[in-house]
Amino acid sequence: MLFTTILPLTLLTAVLASPVPVPVSTSPISTCSTLTTKLDYYQGYQSPSQCGINVSSGNITAGVCVNILTQGIMLFPADTDCTYSIWKGVTDCSGGVTQTFDLGVAQQGVQSVGTCVGTGVMDGGRFYHASGFLSCGCN
Repeated sequence: MLFTTILPLTLLTAVLASPVPVPVSTSPISTCSTLTTKLDYYQGYQSPSQCGINVSSGNITAGVCVNILTQGIMLFPADTDCTYSIWKGVTDCSGGVTQTFDLGVAQQGVQSVGTCVGTGVMDGGRFYHASGFLSCGCN
């Protein structure tokens, strides 16, 4: 009986500890583009020059609020001018923005250099929370 109780709880914990972010909602800020850009997720963040260990890679879509579950993220330039905003302490991009980062524009044929950002999430999102939103200008 104990085993049948512990196994589901163990599986639930493993799923909840996943570093992959969960899209929360759409647009706290108006955006006219739904483009995507690269975003990497890190654990062990120490500073902007020491982002930690890359635990996941993916893309982020403009106009979608994302619940951040890792200590650090690496933001990359897109094909147009984009800004990434972080809300610390909330999972739904509500309230006042904590930090904003201008990602610049990716240059054709040049490997983009990312910007490493500490999110303040120390426990996979259990007690510490952060969310982010990519907003891009029109072409």
